[in-house]
Amino acid sequence: MILPFKLIWVTHGERYPAVDIFKFYRKALDAGLGAAILREKSLPQGALYRLAQEMSCATKSNQTRFAISDRADICWMLKLSWLHLPANSAPVEEVRRLVTDKVLISKSVHSLDEALAVEEAGCNMLIVGSIFPTQSHTVEPLGLDALQKICKKSQIPVFAIGGITTKNVKQVHDAGAAGTAVVGALYEAKKLGDTISELSDPWS
Repeated sequence: MILPFKLIWVTHGERYPAVDIFKFYRKALDAGLGAAILREKSLPQGALYRLAQEMSCATKSNQTRFAISDRADICWMLKLSWLHLPANSAPVEEVRRLVTDKVLISKSVHSLDEALAVEEAGCNMLIVGSIFPTQSHTVEPLGLDALQKICKKSQIPVFAIGGITTKNVKQVHDAGAAGTAVVGALYEAKKLGDTISELSDPWS
């Protein structure tokens, strides 16, 4: 499977509470963002649904792909084409029963064994991490060698996440990743358009 995007922005309202997610998303779309995952664990269900609806409607006006994390119900209600599953979510094969075969399912994994297992279960894309140290994860990062092994063994696209910046993104590309997912690299970007371009350039 060849995906039409190489960079995914993952929202994190808990870490960046001062940022209006929807306004930032619209700004990122205008700057050339290719994909986004709405991952807001602490939002009340109604607020999460409305935000997902707004982001989905904004996405339909261009080629950007939009996913919601861990909410198959909202994915179904809004007829989204992509659902992301956290590492501790329900099994892929059970989630697949709730959405159509046309829905792309991605899943976060932290090891080669996990990657191969969810691929066998019908997952369409992997998000592997954390590759580098991050503010939100205190565990030892996987590193580039582990990423490379997963990329070589997997038959589906592998995206890397965790501590990825414009300075180290080429190493992720060279390890075999199909693209990258970022949080802080976009939230903290001084020039959003330039940062989006630089994070995507290794795959262009």
